[in-house]
Amino acid sequence: MSAEFYLPSPFIPTRECVFARYSKQFTHNIWAVVDVSLEDILPSFSNNFHKRPSGCLIIGMPNGNSKVIWVEHVVADHSQLNGLFKTFVTSGLAFGAPRWLASIVQHIEWSETLNATKLIADARGTFHLYVGFIQLHRRYWVYLYVVQPLLFHEM
Repeated sequence: MSAEFYLPSPFIPTRECVFARYSKQFTHNIWAVVDVSLEDILPSFSNNFHKRPSGCLIIGMPNGNSKVIWVEHVVADHSQLNGLFKTFVTSGLAFGAPRWLASIVQHIEWSETLNATKLIADARGTFHLYVGFIQLHRRYWVYLYVVQPLLFHEM
């Protein structure tokens, strides 16, 4: 596989890597996914970023949800970064877990919004602001309890 990690800024270089992914099911509700870099075998895309052995453990919970433990091990050269962005990138906010979680939560909310079939409409057929309020309320609590503790934990 090949991956490209980027931020919409010309001041932060794109991170590119090539790796092999292997997944294995250990029990009916436990999966492991392992990534191994192929940069030693295949020519490297960039010299400022190298992926090391990484992966995740996915555990199915009795309530139907999944617990995911993800370990990402990379080596990155930050010497070429602008001083203004260096703290942002080295803190993990640019490419770390808070960004991944925020993008996953945003994708799930977007999918839920597209698949929503129960919208509240009045007699004239206009939708109430209640639906928008519920979505904003959910995003606020997800940020407060999921993303924000990760931000302060990494600093």
